[in-house]
Amino acid sequence: MSDSAKKPSLSDLRREIDGIDAELMALFERRLLYVEQIGAIKRQEAKPIEDKAREKQILAQKMKLLETESYKQYAEFFFNSIFTASKALQRAMQNFYLIGMPLSGKSTLAKQLSQATGIPFVDTDAEIVRITGNTIEEIFENEGEEAFREYERQALEEAAYEGQLIVATGGGALTYKDNARLLKASGKCIFIDKPLNELLEAYQNDNVGRPLIKDASDIEKLYYERIIAYRTTADMIYSTKEPFSKLLSYVHDCIKSNSLPKTDF
Repeated sequence: MSDSAKKPSLSDLRREIDGIDAELMALFERRLLYVEQIGAIKRQEAKPIEDKAREKQILAQKMKLLETESYKQYAEFFFNSIFTASKALQRAMQNFYLIGMPLSGKSTLAKQLSQATGIPFVDTDAEIVRITGNTIEEIFENEGEEAFREYERQALEEAAYEGQLIVATGGGALTYKDNARLLKASGKCIFIDKPLNELLEAYQNDNVGRPLIKDASDIEKLYYERIIAYRTTADMIYSTKEPFSKLLSYVHDCIKSNSLPKTDF
């Protein structure tokens, strides 16, 4: 038999590669499924997406499995691409949290953002009412503020775990435990900055029961107690005097920045 007869044909080699690619795709899909689940746990436990030291350690372990030394740079490129895709997927699942005072319009703006982007909307106060079967006022009256804050924490953890949501938070969400850290680790925080005089004006037309607000003086008290926390936690400060398009543009920019980087192949 001649040497040429012993060599595989181009079509034979391509067929082998097609089979390998089918196996790789199935394995990669499984890997991304686990990456999503890991991302959910990271968000819920307020852990960062990126860990360069761990990536370096994992890459070194993978290279030990490589039998052909001349392929090392290509294998490193392959796994670094996988790491990049995995982090991009986890970033894409992060939430947008609207933080700020009661009466600032967080729920209304969250709904508008949801309609404009197609990202699902969650209101933590509404979730607490749905889960407990009690109104916010009833929870405060029967169980106290500490119980309410714990329900709120659970609602925020669930939102963090689910991911890819627009979340309207309660006005006092940042006052409990390390909620600020949870929000920062699992998404972008947008402070809805409504001036105090407008909050006081909105209160005059408000018919919602608010356990911590009995009169206008309570609004002023809470505003000065919380304003620093809102501002220092925020990734973006959105003034209600600004057009909605500015808020929407910020969300779109975040979504774009979370996507995969452009490549040459």
